[in-house]
Amino acid sequence: MTLQFTSSFILLVIGCIAVGIATAQDSTLGDVADPTSSTVGLDSNSTFDSGFADTAPTAGSTDGVVMTTTKFTSTSTVTTTATTAAVTSALPTTPPFNNETYLISLAIIWNGEDVSTEAKRQFASYIFPSFAAACPTSSRLNRTSINLVVVQLETLLNLDDVQILQNALSVSNYLFTGLKSSPLTPLLETVLSNTTVPGYYLMNYHTVAPMSLTLLQDALVKVIDQRIQESSNPADQRNYRAALFIDDSIDITQMTQLFRYFRYGLMFFRYTDGTVDESLISVRQSGIINIIVLLPAVSGDKLKLAAFKLNMFSYNYRWFVHRARWVNANFDNRMVTYSTNVTSMEFGRVHDTLRYDLRTTSEVLVFDLESIWQPYLQQYLCDEKTPVNKTLRGFSGSFKLNPNGSVARLNWRLQIYRGLEAKKHQIGEWTSDGGFNMLPYPDPARTPELSLSELKLNPFNIVTLIIPPYVMYKSGVSPEAPLRQRLTGMYIELCKEILADLGITDYDFFLQPDEAFGVFNKTWNGIIRTMMDGRAHLACAPVTIETSRKEVVSFTKPLHSSQQSILYKQPPGDPVAEMFQFLQPLDTEIWLTILGVLVYVAIVLAVMHKIIPNQGIKLDLYDSLFFSFAEVVQGTSGAVPNQISGRIVVAFFWFFTLFLLLTYIANYAAFRLLDGVQQQVDSLQSLLQNSAFEFGVIRNTVTVTLLQTSTFVYMQQIYSLLADTFPNGLVHNETYALQIMQNDSFRYALIGDDLQNKYLAETQCNLVNTGQFYELKSALVLPPGNEYGKYFDEQIVRMSNRIIELQQKFFHVPVESRKDCTDRTFLGYVKNYTPKNPWPVKSGALTLTNTLG
Repeated sequence: MTLQFTSSFILLVIGCIAVGIATAQDSTLGDVADPTSSTVGLDSNSTFDSGFADTAPTAGSTDGVVMTTTKFTSTSTVTTTATTAAVTSALPTTPPFNNETYLISLAIIWNGEDVSTEAKRQFASYIFPSFAAACPTSSRLNRTSINLVVVQLETLLNLDDVQILQNALSVSNYLFTGLKSSPLTPLLETVLSNTTVPGYYLMNYHTVAPMSLTLLQDALVKVIDQRIQESSNPADQRNYRAALFIDDSIDITQMTQLFRYFRYGLMFFRYTDGTVDESLISVRQSGIINIIVLLPAVSGDKLKLAAFKLNMFSYNYRWFVHRARWVNANFDNRMVTYSTNVTSMEFGRVHDTLRYDLRTTSEVLVFDLESIWQPYLQQYLCDEKTPVNKTLRGFSGSFKLNPNGSVARLNWRLQIYRGLEAKKHQIGEWTSDGGFNMLPYPDPARTPELSLSELKLNPFNIVTLIIPPYVMYKSGVSPEAPLRQRLTGMYIELCKEILADLGITDYDFFLQPDEAFGVFNKTWNGIIRTMMDGRAHLACAPVTIETSRKEVVSFTKPLHSSQQSILYKQPPGDPVAEMFQFLQPLDTEIWLTILGVLVYVAIVLAVMHKIIPNQGIKLDLYDSLFFSFAEVVQGTSGAVPNQISGRIVVAFFWFFTLFLLLTYIANYAAFRLLDGVQQQVDSLQSLLQNSAFEFGVIRNTVTVTLLQTSTFVYMQQIYSLLADTFPNGLVHNETYALQIMQNDSFRYALIGDDLQNKYLAETQCNLVNTGQFYELKSALVLPPGNEYGKYFDEQIVRMSNRIIELQQKFFHVPVESRKDCTDRTFLGYVKNYTPKNPWPVKSGALTLTNTLG
């Protein structure tokens, strides 16, 4: 029982040690042991040579194979499954070959990526069926069961059990133990002893490890250098700058060869899912064209997808990939792999990895480990007397299998591929013993035709903004339909026709998330930012050509020009108020006061006439009322009082009438003048001077920049008011601005594109577009450094007449399509029946309507 317990304990302790040193990196691990003197170069006729190369890669019978998994989390709480404990405790100290059933235990101790499922699949599908094919009638095979134990280490453990391990390993019952290489591997090798069967030498352990960083950099530098030397300008400094994507398993301080080679800069990024877009955008902005990817397959796929969405698989970049195994991986979401600028360095030829369904580097290393075990297991399971003495070519390189059970790695081997999937071609091979052969494939000559061919093979992404009638939704189209079917407008129809003429059919639109054209405020936003980051191939929106924008993106030839203008709501007139406009210079209280004065004066004159009658004049109350009214409207009317007291009253009443008349005339003139000023705005200056108006612009547009940077004082004043004073100075879009205009509590004007303002004035009620100023040109936007803008420019020149037709089609709204602005209120009916002036009226002149009351 003591030996049985010790056997189980050994496996646990080995796992603890391996996981304790899982994150340490030794640049010498995995270097060539006992290399041959021959040079292994490109051999297109060679085939993969495993210990069971002739075995069909189909899942065989797993009878007699017991596969269990043990996972460790800490040294203080190590546990195994009941199945594993039962199996390991049943192992004898020395494997007997007799008439009893014999159990062989094999162990794979692994940290990092979980390989338990894959190791079992490979053993059951390829290793075990190879024995049945080699000696199906062997009595030893038929009475032997194999227990494959995969120990998956999950967290870091301490190293307190090293001494216990040294005392216990010599009685191990595991014939084969695969260890993940670590700095303590030399110590393990000194305490691990070979377990033997009489008449046979058996290997007790085998160490697997990723290829050392020294060798990996040697392969990378050779491949990269040949690609650069074949480029059109090898001396270009951009060739000697690179971006490196790695995970936590790689120590960047040991990448000295790459740092020396890329003497003008090597940016490196620790890959995380949350920062992949930001990292790739940094690469784009830096101007780097060489990108090196040393990532596991899962992370590599995410990086690949993000790079594809950012249009970074064009010929502007060179990709060098190891571990990510892109060469036989599929793109997602309709992506066509036209990526001959991708150079992959793979373990094993692609058709072999596909044959055995190996998708990651860890799976390849496990496959090589089990391939090494296969001939030794076959030797004694098939009762073969010929000792194992052969060279095995695995996926990761060649191994020398010796009769005494020892194994030496002869070399590491990388296959070099150009392109992905259907476009892939093997172009070379590198081996760690000095072999390197790579077919030339210089960078293709960059031509617009080549760039256009790329665009036709991949989804073409177009960013836009809803801004009628340049871009707007079609009526009657389901919201569930693709955006390209839901959009119309001058720019949308123009872009669709250009793409059709260029043969680009696989395209779709997406809306700019922040609904902004793009302004610079420490950084760019809006469509300009999207194009800088490469998230779209084209911006189909009326983006104004501006010097600062031209520095960061590319524009096509101008599609149209347009001025800026002022849009505001003309309040509907009150017909009743207009008919009685003559009453408006004086307030109602003043009119009532005047009426009271007239009555009061008439009463005073009548009373005075009653006390002391005027000679020859009748001034009773009726005559006095007529007299006071006549004195106000037309001056002296008939006889005046001839008594001294009456004349005094009349004299003061004349002064009152004089001042009343002067006041009314002055107020009426001022009222007419002010009403004309408040009703009309015809320039920025008049808008600035009109206190009745608030005004604003759509944020993140060129209008904001134009007002902000103008040298005209009145424009600077307008920007100051809309930015700091008016609550609606910077509005989100024109829809919100129109909502503000409909508020009758105050008057609001929008400064913006003249063509759009004209369109809004035609489609909305009571809107006035006026005050045109500062002509600007608009165009489509392309990513910086694009190579296909030539074709868009040619199409725009050819379609000059068509552009005018589209502008007239979308900006001119037929009468029958305009909004019904009929006022169906009582005042509306009064206005409709008010006589209209049959001829033009001069500005400021009184009309029949004004005097109708």
